Amino acid sequence: MTVRKESVIQKFIGLATDGKPSSVPAGSTFYAYDIGCLYITHDGTNYVVMPRNNQPMTYSEVVDCSAGGSAQTEALITLATGQVIQEIVCIVTEAFNGNATKTFEVGIAANTDKYIDPVDCPVTLAGIMTLTGGTTNDQKTPEVLAASTPLIATWTNTAAATTGKIKVTIIYY
Repeated sequence: MTVRKESVIQKFIGLATDGKPSSVPAGSTFYAYDIGCLYITHDGTNYVVMPRNNQPMTYSEVVDCSAGGSAQTEALITLATGQVIQEIVCIVTEAFNGNATKTFEVGIAANTDKYIDPVDCPVTLAGIMTLTGGTTNDQKTPEVLAASTPLIATWTNTAAATTGKIKVTIIYY
């Protein structure tokens, strides 16, 4: 690419799922406000995630798992193509009190591989579970996302359940 000066750079804002503008001046940006991600185009059509001085971003949510019954799912965050999941930390803040099967997982919607799975995440007040400290064969290393990726929490807490909360923190670039 030949170096050229752009005097009319455009800035756009929208959802991560919105189509990014094409045929715009090189250097234009698109800010996905729902995930806090800034993209830049070098050619007016193709976009890449713009680094933030190598500072990680974090997303945290306390997932209320007190509802009893079969598997429950809650959407956490959708990360953009090119972002890197550095770590996922789960802290049980309120033990599950169901009377039988009790599990908690963090993973990708419609994918059986998990970042945090039931083996790694006891649902008693037993401490901290992490992506990189996991013990099973699921995804256990930082990952560069090849596509927009919705992360979800899934849990079971049997019908007799009335308590259960886990704080999920996702650290990403």
